[in-house]
Amino acid sequence: MLETSDWQGISIRSIAQQINYTPAAIYKHFRNKDEILWELMRLGHARMYTFVFSQLNVNQEFTPLMLQMAALHWDFAAQHPQWYKLIYLTAHPNPTATLTPDENALKIIQFVTDKINEALPQYADRNWELFSGAINMIIGYCSQYLYGKTFGTAAEVKKRMLNNLERFIKGAMVS
Repeated sequence: MLETSDWQGISIRSIAQQINYTPAAIYKHFRNKDEILWELMRLGHARMYTFVFSQLNVNQEFTPLMLQMAALHWDFAAQHPQWYKLIYLTAHPNPTATLTPDENALKIIQFVTDKINEALPQYADRNWELFSGAINMIIGYCSQYLYGKTFGTAAEVKKRMLNNLERFIKGAMVS
């Protein structure tokens, strides 16, 4: 369903029809559509985590490592646009206390902030600032491309994103 519809257009009834269950059967496992969305977001993060870390060379210098991660992030968005939109561009539900943070997203954040601390010790007390600046730039380029709001081919936009990210990282290294 994610390949053909946006999340907002999907209902519990349409999910039930797609998987040959009754809406009541779905409600036995999920209290509402938001819980299903949260679970799908977790699955999407798991897919992205596997996609990125199965191809990432973690034994490289900081800047090439961050650029490779950004390129893989882009590749995931391009190859799995509905999953990407669900993870990053769908209004997130307000999860209840019984829902736990996504462990794969937390692993990625921890990995990157650890690398920031190693490469840029001056950012140790504010590594989140650098991480969020970089990830917001990457998400911005990917989402604008997915919604047809960029100029140029996919390869040109990806190259622009990587060039700007590299300038951002170099600027952080001298400040």
